Amino acid sequence: MTGANLITMFRIYTHDKIKAMDGSSDDLLWTDDEILQFLSDGERAAAAGHRRLIHDTTPAVAEIAVVSGSSFYTIHDKIIEFTDIALYDDAGVTCHRQLRITTRGELDDFRPGWQHETVTGQPEFAVHDDTGIVLYPTPDDDYTLKCGVFRYPLECITQGSSPEISEQHHDDLVTYAMYKAYSVNENDKNALQLSAKYQQQFERIYGSPARVQYARAGRANRYHRSRICL
Repeated sequence: MTGANLITMFRIYTHDKIKAMDGSSDDLLWTDDEILQFLSDGERAAAAGHRRLIHDTTPAVAEIAVVSGSSFYTIHDKIIEFTDIALYDDAGVTCHRQLRITTRGELDDFRPGWQHETVTGQPEFAVHDDTGIVLYPTPDDDYTLKCGVFRYPLECITQGSSPEISEQHHDDLVTYAMYKAYSVNENDKNALQLSAKYQQQFERIYGSPARVQYARAGRANRYHRSRICL
């Protein structure tokens, strides 16, 4: 479904219809642009949820050029988390190994003092920070990282575009949009009750922000084996 289709669904569910005889939209409670923003926010929340809906391996998002002597690399701003990181030669042809995805705390336990070392070599570990990854040891040559990632949608939903997540989840985006729409009027008790109802419906499927963060932290601390590519 397109953004226009989802707006229609939203207005049907919320009974937000044009009532004026002249067809004026002045009496609508929410504009199309507001609803599209709610829908886009919902797609981001769904993608970040425990179902992790959008997986990507395309070079534009999930490929990183590694330069000898440099350990930190900025990642695409839509990446939520890495599922795997493979270390290839500079040409991206020969795979050397799968890197172990870890945290600073885990690497501190495994390699005490690693942040203060000047060790170079073929990287074995990748630490995912907020906006980038840190490789250890510091690369001794130029390489290419080919990654699998879960990410946010690349674009906001428009009237003519469709969400990136599959159509089976589109009704849930409308649920999220209703949650956000009804939450705007803090003085309307009935609206706030409806907002809470739709929030619970959405989070029952995709998780609350706190639960999503907790689950992601658990995945980050899970053991990711470093192995040689065959």
